[in-house]
Amino acid sequence: MLSATASRDSTTTPARRVTLEVGAYASLAALSLVLRLAAGSAALAPEEAAQALAAHHLLHGNLAAIPVDGTVAPTLLALQSLAFFLFSVTDWTARLPVVLLTALTPLAFWLWRPALGRRRALLAAALLTISPFWTAVGGQGIGRGLAGAGLLVAIGAVLRLRAGAGTRWAVAAGLALGLALGSAP
Repeated sequence: MLSATASRDSTTTPARRVTLEVGAYASLAALSLVLRLAAGSAALAPEEAAQALAAHHLLHGNLAAIPVDGTVAPTLLALQSLAFFLFSVTDWTARLPVVLLTALTPLAFWLWRPALGRRRALLAAALLTISPFWTAVGGQGIGRGLAGAGLLVAIGAVLRLRAGAGTRWAVAAGLALGLALGSAP
């Protein structure tokens, strides 16, 4: 929400206030992150290990060892290689891109507010946060969680675009859809 405040030169400047709704969305994102970190504490499953191994090969330039049979998600491959480069090659860093991006999915419903209304969008974000399925998928190092998050953001951006919020939402929808399509093998 914006409010006008007077400054020293007697002009008005918009000031942003943190509302209860913004705090609720931030709390849901934090809870989502904690739940996904707890869900991803086990050893890598075979599908996760194959994806992480391909990212390890990409990091070391061994492109011939990366499978091209459709079992590796290309976007996740790039994100995992980046995480391996920045940190180190561990089970935790293999899951890090998926965990971080799926933990932000409750914030995607902020884009849905004009279509759903404030209360319904917040309720949808809360249900997504505590969903056992979404928590389990978000805690794994596979691309399905990224695909779902990308689709939620893409649909929200299209809703904003249809509401007349500007053409930048078309770019956001395209980027989110690209993330979704490149995240699943």
